[in-house]
Amino acid sequence: MIAIGSLLFLTAILEIIFRFPAIQQQTGGNWPKLKTWMDYVWYNERNSWGFRDREHAYQKPKDTYRILILGDSIAYGQMVEFQDIFPVRLEQKLNETSGQTVEVINMGLMGWNTVEQLQALIVYGLRFQPDLVVIAFYLNDPQVKDNPRFEEIADSERKLLPLTGLDQWLNEKSYFYSFVRWRYNRLLEKLGSKTDYRVWQKSLYNQESRGWQDFEFALNQIVDSSRQAGAEIILVNLNLEDDWEEESVQVKSLADSLNLPSLTMRQYFSKLNYSGLVVSPSDWHPNAQAHQIYARILTDYIADKVLNIH
Repeated sequence: MIAIGSLLFLTAILEIIFRFPAIQQQTGGNWPKLKTWMDYVWYNERNSWGFRDREHAYQKPKDTYRILILGDSIAYGQMVEFQDIFPVRLEQKLNETSGQTVEVINMGLMGWNTVEQLQALIVYGLRFQPDLVVIAFYLNDPQVKDNPRFEEIADSERKLLPLTGLDQWLNEKSYFYSFVRWRYNRLLEKLGSKTDYRVWQKSLYNQESRGWQDFEFALNQIVDSSRQAGAEIILVNLNLEDDWEEESVQVKSLADSLNLPSLTMRQYFSKLNYSGLVVSPSDWHPNAQAHQIYARILTDYIADKVLNIH
């Protein structure tokens, strides 16, 4: 009983310590912090279509240039304040510099692949009469989401406790437990007992795989549908990480084959420290600083290449 009591007391002390802001900054806060953020966004920052954006009328206002952004959690801005995500900053910057009214509609959702972006474009996007469609691409977009086979699914995080319900509850509520669970899974990856997420991502670029073929088909359909609706279109590769040159070239080659203009962001981040561009040590999504750079580069590109403002 003394041993159990001492263990519970030590766990409580560690939980208090891991809730300190300085410790959260070092650990990333892990799942409890992400869960709290997700709940807030869900109830406060989603419009009536379920996207993280303000309301937009289907009818385009007169003398307004509309930009529609298709994307995943990067365009959604995971763990980034709404006013800092690049679609919002892009609209602000273009309205300041272009000399005309620009409206940016953000249709990015966490976890989406390119097939789902195509569906959103057909069901919702084209009804907004966009002048420009931006495909906000990231490295895991060729993933299979419709009835995936075992090898097409990323290796899930391992539980620390055998009871699934208890493990999930502690992971969502306890900062200390969530951190230990996260580090445990990174250790399994180093030991080869669990497939690293980045290794799985690279497998998506096998051109014979169903994921790549679905991605190629969806991209082609997005391009055709946008052009038939009279919209221009660009693909923006938002990757910030090193060691993805081959995959980025593969995506650009596909875009070139579709006569689809593309912009690769990595070149503008090459001199910056990657660890300073992500939201936390346990969440590698781009932070507010990265979103600010995204917006600046996109503003310059659209003003020069699309709106012909020099």
